[in-house]
Amino acid sequence: MDLVSSQPRSRLHRRKQETRARILEAAVELFGEVGFDATKVSDVCERADVARQTFFNHFPAKGDLLAELYRAGGDFISTTLDSAYERGATTRERLALFFRDAVAAAIEVGPLNRDLIAHVLHSRP
Repeated sequence: MDLVSSQPRSRLHRRKQETRARILEAAVELFGEVGFDATKVSDVCERADVARQTFFNHFPAKGDLLAELYRAGGDFISTTLDSAYERGATTRERLALFFRDAVAAAIEVGPLNRDLIAHVLHSRP
């Protein structure tokens, strides 16, 4: 059993996840404050206190932050609905949960959400 080599991998993975979370949090704050287009990668790096290369180790481009934010939102809603299903919630109750969470998220990130949706729509061919 190799405890020495398994512990650093676990800690390294945890540190990578923490760094990724800081980058995402900084991006959400900045997108909400100045918008997606006006936010520069260097701004996100400064706010998250990471090097530019660290940013690109986690996200190949600024647009990849959008995909991650939408994926995380979808995962949250999916987890909520799965949990409700396992508790025996009816379809009506699950739909009510979905819309409640969707509205709450839209209110919480209103300007950010508007800006992100506009960016996605304008970037499609």
